[in-house]
Amino acid sequence: MKKIFRREISRGICIKCNKVLLCKSKVRSNFFFIGGGIEQGETPEQALIREVFEETHLICSINNKIGIFDNKYAIEESKIIIEKIHLYCIYIDDDNIINDKISKEYHIDFFWKSMEEIKELSIKPDFLKPFLKNYDEKQ
Repeated sequence: MKKIFRREISRGICIKCNKVLLCKSKVRSNFFFIGGGIEQGETPEQALIREVFEETHLICSINNKIGIFDNKYAIEESKIIIEKIHLYCIYIDDDNIINDKISKEYHIDFFWKSMEEIKELSIKPDFLKPFLKNYDEKQ
């Protein structure tokens, strides 16, 4: 019997100097947008600001909400994850972050990738990747 895990998460698209901030698990091959789980009593916006700070020690602001999306995937034959994803366009006001290694997490690496580089990357969930072409760092 398959176990189903439900979670609500916030993710942010951050574009700086024409590069997109992406996360990559050290044990998986795909990339994803920065963010994480929403804790009890938090709004999705509060959770995203907290997650960005915990993972990078950088302070972000939320420019706008892109939308809410449902995602379902299996991580093992016996486990299914069902997510509600709150997706935002975020801004980090620090011009030096492009050249810095910003990861404060042992299990995640962060990368700044150009739009050209992103075309070749696997970004999960797949349906979020097209949103990148509609956003720039001024939004």
